[in-house]
Amino acid sequence: MTLFCRPSPRGARTVAWAQLIVSSSTLVAIVAVGWPAIEADAVARAAGRGDGAQPAQLTEQQKADFVRQYEALPKVNVPIDADGAKVLVVKFNDYQCPPCRQSFYDYKPIFAKYAKSGRVKFVLKHFPLESECNAAIGGSMHPASCEAAAAVVMAQSNGTSDKLEEWFFANQPSLTPDSVKQAAASVAGISNYDAQYARALTLVRTDAGLGALLGAKSTPTFVVNGHVIAGAMPAVLFELAIEHELAKK
Repeated sequence: MTLFCRPSPRGARTVAWAQLIVSSSTLVAIVAVGWPAIEADAVARAAGRGDGAQPAQLTEQQKADFVRQYEALPKVNVPIDADGAKVLVVKFNDYQCPPCRQSFYDYKPIFAKYAKSGRVKFVLKHFPLESECNAAIGGSMHPASCEAAAAVVMAQSNGTSDKLEEWFFANQPSLTPDSVKQAAASVAGISNYDAQYARALTLVRTDAGLGALLGAKSTPTFVVNGHVIAGAMPAVLFELAIEHELAKK
């Protein structure tokens, strides 16, 4: 299963569970048996309370079934330079989306594993579920998401975007436009947030437009070497997708 935030037709707040693959009984078994343990591990790590839980282990048949279904996912051309990496991973993100937070914590060790080799390049793009900065969204499901995305854009210029992103996810339940602005100053050292906002929002809108072009309708949406994955799948499956791409000739 994948977990994602998706605006309803009326713009209501929705966190939906969706089955990534419904045609494979084997993968349904993976989800039914493996996901609860993975979810508990993710929650523990997100709270800083690692309990030593191990990720679900997949059989060779389960791996083969996943790879077959992964290859059947929609594929798009991504206009982003991989800079020599064999695998390009793009995440379309919303800082008020709980599954974006979950995937941030779940996948961080995976990206760290490949960081030194240069074989995997990770690119963050913004896709706030708020119409102020995302023309593909009707209404304002997450009323501080545009402000948060814009703040991260500003922080990139002074090298504090990672710190700010960590703060946003750690304080996600209480994010408001005002708290975002305050954190931009206290955490990221941005003293002229208001003056930079219009420019930063233009860049956020560009990201959101790219996401819509590539088929993003919810957050998080990942694009792995062109394969569009809607939602945060279990880390064991996400890493399997990357390993599968690395193994290709």
